[in-house]
Amino acid sequence: MVREENLKIIAVSFVALAFLSAFVMRVLLESLATYFTWVAILYGYEFIRHGLPVVIGLAVFLSLQLRDSTKLWAHEVVTEIRKVVWPSQKATAAMTFMVCIILLLSGLVLGLFDLVGAAVVDFIIQ
Repeated sequence: MVREENLKIIAVSFVALAFLSAFVMRVLLESLATYFTWVAILYGYEFIRHGLPVVIGLAVFLSLQLRDSTKLWAHEVVTEIRKVVWPSQKATAAMTFMVCIILLLSGLVLGLFDLVGAAVVDFIIQ
């Protein structure tokens, strides 16, 4: 049985994907208009500039929302994500600190190797 909260998460996700699709279509049209004259002419029309991204966004939303297989898949994804055991804030802070320390040590080692390598190359050239 699909939980009501899952349905809300799924609907919001589909709306976000529709907005993202419309945004990508708008950026793609703008980019193509700079390179191709015929796209620039079409881009001059208000329907193409504003309407086409909206139509694409609506089409994406409706195609996701009306297909039962897509909704079932999204429900399974949300259900599985709810099962994930997320680390605590303390554990996340500790892991982040360790990653920063390891990055600093790696940088120092690579810098030392670079320094030694440069000295060896200078010695060979001299």
